[in-house]
Amino acid sequence: AMVDTLSIVIPCFNSAKTLRPLVEALIPVVSKISNKYEVIFINDASADATWNRILELREEYPHLRAINFSKNYGQHNATLCGIRSANYDLI
Repeated sequence: AMVDTLSIVIPCFNSAKTLRPLVEALIPVVSKISNKYEVIFINDASADATWNRILELREEYPHLRAINFSKNYGQHNATLCGIRSANYDLI
């Protein structure tokens, strides 16, 4: 079933190696079920290249949004931040 709008929130911590495979698997599926969507990545002060990878992916995929924490706040706070910044009601 199609949904009009959808926000997907993904907290990230030291995820540089897994982000591209995630996006490449996620986008084709989401684009089939939603007319308008966004994917929000929240970088929770990763020590690796996670933030740079998010920025690279955002250049390639216009539906991606990015939030960067200056210090680690934890998965739950990162998730809540993404929910609060979501543009759509279905998250």
